[in-house]
Amino acid sequence: MRLALFLLVPLLLLPAAAGAELVRFRTGYTLEVDAYRIEGSKLVMEVAGGTITVPVTLVESIEDNELVAALPGAPARERRPTRLDFKGGSRVPNTPYGAEIHRVARRLRFNSALLAAIVQVESSFDKDKVSPGGRRGLLQVDPKHGFGIDPERLFEPEANLEAGVRRLNWLRKRYANDFEKVLAAYHFGRDLIDRSGGEPADPRVEGYLNEVREALKALERR
Repeated sequence: MRLALFLLVPLLLLPAAAGAELVRFRTGYTLEVDAYRIEGSKLVMEVAGGTITVPVTLVESIEDNELVAALPGAPARERRPTRLDFKGGSRVPNTPYGAEIHRVARRLRFNSALLAAIVQVESSFDKDKVSPGGRRGLLQVDPKHGFGIDPERLFEPEANLEAGVRRLNWLRKRYANDFEKVLAAYHFGRDLIDRSGGEPADPRVEGYLNEVREALKALERR
């Protein structure tokens, strides 16, 4: 069932249990949720007994409950930064095209688990996917950002991964390895980041970043 927004307040006053996601609202309240998803301008949250839907604009952040204080109003702990660089001894991701992802990530010095998470969010591992805007393959590479790779080869998994990671690494240099800016610029374009002075207010950005974080956490648990 869907709960009206005015029913949120009693739920928000409850302390959150470990292991859940914590939605932090701009009002200062927090809410423990079992899962969430972005649907356009709405945040749909799964809680015990049903779902709650609110405008994305009401939400300050969505965080791993292990990294934040349990009670509303308590100071939040800093989120552990996501590494972009390749980690020695990294396992081959347990995903489709895991060997290709690991091989390209190792060669181009990019975090292989994070790369697999980006592929999952961008294309759900569909090497033949074409976006309405013409982006292609596993990493939804724009042919004009293909780093000299023939556009037709962007449907080949390894060629697509190489083009995408070269683009990500170029953005890493531009944005000083800032995880959020690099991924937001990759998915939405540099103009969105540069026009906003590096802090885009578009609610789609946080939704995309959280999708990648959730995919990365799931991959690291495999």
